[in-house]
Amino acid sequence: FESAVLTDRQRELAESAVLPIFSGVDTSMARQQLEQLRAALAFISSVRADRYGTVEQKLADLTVLQNVRFSYDMAERLLLLSDGRWQAVQQEAILTLERVMRETIYDDRLEDARRMVPAAVSLSLPEDQAGIVAELVVAFVAPNSFYNSALTQVAREQARLNVEPIQRSFAAGETILSRGQVLTASTLEALQQYGLIQPQKQWEKLVSAALLSLLVMMFFVVYLRRSPRLLQSRRAAVIFVLLFGIFLLGARLLIPGHTVLPYLYPTAAFGLT
Repeated sequence: FESAVLTDRQRELAESAVLPIFSGVDTSMARQQLEQLRAALAFISSVRADRYGTVEQKLADLTVLQNVRFSYDMAERLLLLSDGRWQAVQQEAILTLERVMRETIYDDRLEDARRMVPAAVSLSLPEDQAGIVAELVVAFVAPNSFYNSALTQVAREQARLNVEPIQRSFAAGETILSRGQVLTASTLEALQQYGLIQPQKQWEKLVSAALLSLLVMMFFVVYLRRSPRLLQSRRAAVIFVLLFGIFLLGARLLIPGHTVLPYLYPTAAFGLT
């Protein structure tokens, strides 16, 4: 027989095996980040060129930068660089950011790309200048490839459709389920396919209970119309309710789960009483 349980399980595995699909590298993002880096470098150059500003004022001016957050020591070293070395830092920062942004940077792996920035800085620079370059570039590294939920969903649906229905068979006389084994969904399906168990139909139970309750209510209505004394006598009504409750509780405790007791329980005694 065709096993729907095993087929669905295999389709779920095929769907989960599909990796998330990302869009291609967006080169416009790299150009945008390079422009922002150039603007930041130009601002830093203007701060460095301020002849009338003190070191404290220049450090305060550097805090205006939105993307870059220099530490105090790093900002101080940056201001103390000579013009030639600052020029080398600017050129290397632009080249490093361009080098990093050429690679695919997924939106969920941005921190991994930022951790790789120090390794992308040229080894020809001294260590202090390389640290400034890395700190400048890290602030402008941005994702250039984004998760595409539509394409991912299409790929997962296609993976589900590619799974062929799984056929399952048992040899004549083969044991499907032994005593004491855990009943799994696939085993339950096999038992149903071979007609060894029948699924319970809850709606039949509900309909039969509703019809029985309606029939009992009709008998009560007919009886009370013919014997209105029961409603007029409070004592009779109380006795009637108590007897009904006792017999109902006794049947509820004795009948379920037993095969012989239902025949021994005096259900008709309630009507006689």
